[in-house]
Amino acid sequence: MPLLMNKNSVIRCDLVKRKNPTFVIRLADGSSKSFTRHCDCGTAEKIKAEINNRIALGSFRLEDYFQARSFSIPLLKACQNYLTFRERQKDLGKISPATLEHDFYSLRILLSFAGQTAQVSGITIDSLDDLVLRLRKTKSKSGSTHSINSIRSHFKHLAGAFSWFVRQGWINKNPFAGYELPESETQKRILGEEEIRRISEYCEGLSGRWKADIFKLGILTGARRAELFGLKVGDLVFVNVYGLGEFPAMRVTGKGRKIRTIPLSPEALNILGDRARILSNQDQIDRLIEFAAPTMREKYLERLQAGYIFFEIASLGTISKEMKKVFRKVGIEDARFHDTRKTFATNQLENGVSMETVSSVLGHSDIRITQKAYATISERKIFGEIKTQDNHNLLPLNEGVANHAEKISNG
Repeated sequence: MPLLMNKNSVIRCDLVKRKNPTFVIRLADGSSKSFTRHCDCGTAEKIKAEINNRIALGSFRLEDYFQARSFSIPLLKACQNYLTFRERQKDLGKISPATLEHDFYSLRILLSFAGQTAQVSGITIDSLDDLVLRLRKTKSKSGSTHSINSIRSHFKHLAGAFSWFVRQGWINKNPFAGYELPESETQKRILGEEEIRRISEYCEGLSGRWKADIFKLGILTGARRAELFGLKVGDLVFVNVYGLGEFPAMRVTGKGRKIRTIPLSPEALNILGDRARILSNQDQIDRLIEFAAPTMREKYLERLQAGYIFFEIASLGTISKEMKKVFRKVGIEDARFHDTRKTFATNQLENGVSMETVSSVLGHSDIRITQKAYATISERKIFGEIKTQDNHNLLPLNEGVANHAEKISNG
């Protein structure tokens, strides 16, 4: 039987969903051949569609799937091909430029680790431990060593690349798919009411309002920093809900360039309304540009003319950098801007808003992401609701535990 099959010799490819998806190639003579790939169901469906497309075009090759190949595609070439594919996805609007940039950076890290002459098949699940150890000792773009969360982000992008390699038939198994990273050393940080008050008051005393405004909006809407950075006047809308009326909202562009609508509270609406009015007043715009630092004037003008709500912010990294300074000034060393999003979600869940609604507002692609991130009830809620004992009544209990522990230690 020829390795390059014509349209009449192969009928179709069927997918048998088992623990590891099995593909069955139905041949015209009534026989069949099968092979297994270690991948998820979504990847398996894409492989099946790709095979059936090749069958229809008469370009299906059995050797791509059944013969033991004596070669392996170089990792560098595979990465270049993948980036070409992702560039096309960006042009089609399926991924954002930021996602493509992250793909490129993650692949560059992998190539630096593996070497320019490495083969795709040489990246195995066993070699990933060495990659993690290397990253923990090397500095990221920010100048600090890679955190577990940073490594997890890179591995997510690399997993996507290697899933594509599997679909191309270059490898049988995605090593990143089954790899488990250690738990992050950064605990989920929920900002308390007192901390929010201190941060807000400090920001109010600063020259320029953008830090106070963006912090409050993070708390009030749960929007990501990139979503607030990219927010424009035209994204402020009224949504007509059948039977309920019109509601103020903002449309943000989230991960994967997915657009979602976030309802606005009166306080959030006031903040955004004040900023929108600045952009509609040419005299105020002229004054802002006049008093801006010379190095910032061009960027100010560019973002003002484009209608960005937070026109004063030159780059996305400025938000994290400047807010980190604010948190340190008020004595909250371990806080990050992303904690405003976690605080919003936790507050909504504790106030009885459903998990489905919170997941939708946050823009999570799967409710399980929300459940995993916010399933643990906060200590604030536990100790706030359960008041069966006064604090002083806990003292005898603590003494009893201590005495019991002492007896055990003394044998």
